[in-house]
Amino acid sequence: MAIYFVTKSGAARWQDIARLDRSVAEREPERFRSGIDGWIAWSYLLLRDELGTRAGIPVHFSDRLAPGHICIAHRDDLNAFGGGHYRCYTVAIRADRPPVYAANRVIDQNPLHPQPGHHYLPFWPVPGLLKRDANRGTEIRKLCHIGRDGAAPRWFDDPGFHADLRQLGVSFEVRTQRWYDYSDVDLALGYRHEAPTMLAFKPASKLINAWLAEVPALLGPEPAYQNLRRSQLDYLAVDSAHDVVTQVKYLQTRPDVHRAMIANGIERGAEFSTEAVRKMWLDWLCGEVVPGYLQWRRGHMAGVNPIRLAGFIGQVTAQKLAAKSFRGAVARELATLAQSKRHGATSR
Repeated sequence: MAIYFVTKSGAARWQDIARLDRSVAEREPERFRSGIDGWIAWSYLLLRDELGTRAGIPVHFSDRLAPGHICIAHRDDLNAFGGGHYRCYTVAIRADRPPVYAANRVIDQNPLHPQPGHHYLPFWPVPGLLKRDANRGTEIRKLCHIGRDGAAPRWFDDPGFHADLRQLGVSFEVRTQRWYDYSDVDLALGYRHEAPTMLAFKPASKLINAWLAEVPALLGPEPAYQNLRRSQLDYLAVDSAHDVVTQVKYLQTRPDVHRAMIANGIERGAEFSTEAVRKMWLDWLCGEVVPGYLQWRRGHMAGVNPIRLAGFIGQVTAQKLAAKSFRGAVARELATLAQSKRHGATSR
């Protein structure tokens, strides 16, 4: 028995991974850019040694599935009829993708859609995270949106929004590089103009990273954030440029709340630290996945079984149909959002 972390699309970027350890996150955090980098390469580096010593299970990183073994792969690499994953005990990472049917187990990155065979594991905190410089105190001089900007709302570029912030002595940056660097950030902003179907499967990473970076967060109405929210100390809710400016003013006049949000974030973030998530992975793999694999292996050897192959073809077919439906729902919702925005602009 062995566990393989598999990526076809990302293997070329990680040809040196067997020689690396977790310290690569401090030396080269820029290498962790994609979901596959985080879910596959980073998971391999964080789990490899302890799985070997704790459970005596060899762990490998590969560009191909290994028949007869446990194979952990991103959904992007598990959507082909010729993938051969019916020969493996497959653990699929769904991420923010359409449903997965062609797998023995599925990892969900938020807990809002429980299903048989699915297990919630939070996405790792960003590798190489640099915390906010504590010497900045309760001053609020920089508001930052950290991450991709493909779903950024139009008001991110609104000159009036930037002018309102400048009057408060605050600059606004959309940081699409150096996702790990919160050292000069006083407030983290997380807001996406995105389809509800897609948002329903997004992780709470921007909130968790802000907690761990000791930076108060202003966040949009995403289900994963709302699921973790216990009070306004977790984050301040925003849904427009006006909301953001209002909350910045509020925190500038309430340094006690600013300090309380940082303290609360330290406490809440401990639940989702790298070590805490690592323990979740190890407990689940050793407590559920390995026993499930051993049961599977007794009845399903690595050879080709016509019945199992037919079932696999049906699963991939259903998965592809579900992907078409998922993408269609996202496209329709985005069109409705765009129409609503245009109507609102015309009305004003």
